[in-house]
Amino acid sequence: MAGILSLLDALLGLEAPGVLATLVRVEGSSYRRPGARLLVGAEGLRAGGVSAGCLEQDVALRAREVLAEGRPRLVEYALGTELDLLWGTGMGCEGRATLLLQPVAPRPLAPWIPFSAQKLARRRSVALATVLATEGVSACALGETFAYDEEGHGLLPMDRELSVALHRATRRALAEDAVFETCVAAGSGEATFLVEALRPPFALCNVSLSIDPRF
Repeated sequence: MAGILSLLDALLGLEAPGVLATLVRVEGSSYRRPGARLLVGAEGLRAGGVSAGCLEQDVALRAREVLAEGRPRLVEYALGTELDLLWGTGMGCEGRATLLLQPVAPRPLAPWIPFSAQKLARRRSVALATVLATEGVSACALGETFAYDEEGHGLLPMDRELSVALHRATRRALAEDAVFETCVAAGSGEATFLVEALRPPFALCNVSLSIDPRF
């Protein structure tokens, strides 16, 4: 995921509550894929992105409502229709997009944020599992995020059945470098998660070549 370190740095540097928007579902064409994120701060601070510019303005407006309510919400957009005309972007986005808007507080930060930042800074991959829906499950709630490293250590749900299922799903995400939705049974209920692999950016190195002057 491009720009994840910059986004995590912005989250770690929050001094006032903000809203984290995550693109969780796309139907049709989109400039971004599930897992793309945008941070909107209380003062208008932004980091990351969830589209080519056709969603960000509306997300910023909805972020105020989420901050006021203090609760996460799912928002669905029909792209390439009235919204594109309203903002006059002409970006050519088409299809449908679903975003998860979550309030984020600077203190205490959600545990997955420093966990992921530390692992990626050490060039270790991380897998996230974010709750998109629950039915009859009390062990997790909409927007809650669990994080695992490559060894399977991390922030686990208290429910053992959920923990085992998410461990399996996050291992798959890391093995396939994938982002996908999965539905997990827990007791008499079930929960839907967005599971995604986060990779550290490629390291660039300088290579000096000695060229034979005869060529």
